[in-house]
Amino acid sequence: MARTIPRGWQELEIKDFLKFTPRGVDKPKVKYRSLGIRSHCKGTFVREVENPDKVMMDTLYAVKKDDLIVNITFAWEGAVALVNKSDEGALVSHRFPTYVFDRSVVVPEFFRYLIPSKRLVYSLGIISPGGAGRNRVLDRKDFLHLQFIMPPAEEQKLIANFISTWDQAIDTLGKLIKSKTCRFNGLIDLLTSPNRKCCDWEETSIGKLGDIIKGKGITKNDLTETGIPCIRYADLYTQYDFVIRKINSFISSKAVATSHVLKYGDILFAGSGETAEDIGKCAVYLGEYRSAVVGGDTLILKQTICDPNYLAYALNSPAVNKQKSVFGHGHSVVHLYGKDLKKVRLFLPSVEYQKKYATILNSAKQEIDLLKSLMQCYCDQKMGIIQKLLTGKIRVKGVTQ
Repeated sequence: MARTIPRGWQELEIKDFLKFTPRGVDKPKVKYRSLGIRSHCKGTFVREVENPDKVMMDTLYAVKKDDLIVNITFAWEGAVALVNKSDEGALVSHRFPTYVFDRSVVVPEFFRYLIPSKRLVYSLGIISPGGAGRNRVLDRKDFLHLQFIMPPAEEQKLIANFISTWDQAIDTLGKLIKSKTCRFNGLIDLLTSPNRKCCDWEETSIGKLGDIIKGKGITKNDLTETGIPCIRYADLYTQYDFVIRKINSFISSKAVATSHVLKYGDILFAGSGETAEDIGKCAVYLGEYRSAVVGGDTLILKQTICDPNYLAYALNSPAVNKQKSVFGHGHSVVHLYGKDLKKVRLFLPSVEYQKKYATILNSAKQEIDLLKSLMQCYCDQKMGIIQKLLTGKIRVKGVTQ
C-alpha cells in the first residue's frame, strides 16, 4: 500500500540532504576529549582520553555543532545523534562517520525529532547485517538510501520552533524538579541525623532491627499479565522511589515460594546493580496488595520496631548509602550481601518523632511526585503532537497547504 504524502512534502533519501564530511586530524599527543553516542537515541557523551598512546588510530576526526554522527557498530541499537555545541572540539574515530546537512533541503533542528522514531531505529537494524553485538556493522551505502517523507525546509523550521516551546517548558519544569529534589535530599539528611537535638537518638544497626531474607529467583518466563504481584531488584532503582504503592509486574502462582512472600511494611533492598550507587537502594512496601513475591538479588528487612515509612527515608540517607556502597562486591555487576547489610549502622529517634518526620518528608515528596506527573503529561502531549506534525496529519500555522 502506497504511503500518502502530504501536499507540498516529498520523499527523500538521506543522500539528498546529508553529505559525508570527515575532518581528519592527527591524533593529539596530550589529553583530549573523545565523543561517543549513547544507544537508544539518548544523545552524545564526552569522556577524557588521558593517554593518547593507548589509542591505536593515528587519525581522528573533528565534529561541529549540528553534524549527524553514527556509531556504525551500534547503529542497530539506535546509536545515532546530532552534535551539540558543547561537543565541539571533541574527536571521534573512523567508526563514527560524520554527515553535514544541506540546510536548503533539511534543517537539523527538525531532523532531531526524527531520530528517536521507531522506523529509523528499525531501518538501522535492517541495514546492519551480522551476528549479535559488535558483529553487526552498519552498511554505510544502504544508510544513504534510507527514505524519509519531508516537508519543505521552511515548514521544518516552523515545526521545530513549535516543538521547541514544549522542550522549553519541559526543561524549565525539569530544573524545578531538580531544585526541589536537592532540597528534599537535604531535608532527609537533616531529619535522619543525630545532629538534630530536639529528641534522643539511638545508634543501632540494620541487623538489630529485624530479620533479613533474600527473595527467590524470578525469570522473565515466570512473568504473566495477571497473577501475584512481584518486585525484582532492578525495580528498586528504576521504578520505585522510597515507597512502593503500586506493582506493575505479576508472576504465576506456580512460581511462588511462600517463605519469600512480601508483607505490608517490609523494607526492600536492591542486592545487585551496575554501580555501587545502585546497590542497597531501598523502598518500603505500603501497596494496595497485602502480599507480593520478591525476586532474587533482593533483600527484605522484616521488622516491627520502627515506623516503616520513616525507616525507608533513613535507610536512603547519605550516611547510610555511603556504608552500603562500601560493602559492594564485584565489578561489572555489584552485589550487596545480607551479612554485610546487617552491619550498616544508623541513628534513630523515638517512634513518635519517626512518625512526625515521615509526615514532613511525605509532604515534600508528594510535591515532587506531582511535578513529575505534570512532567510526564507534558512529555506525553509533546510526543502525540510530534507524531502528528512529523507525518503531516496536522500542519503548523502559517503553512500554505
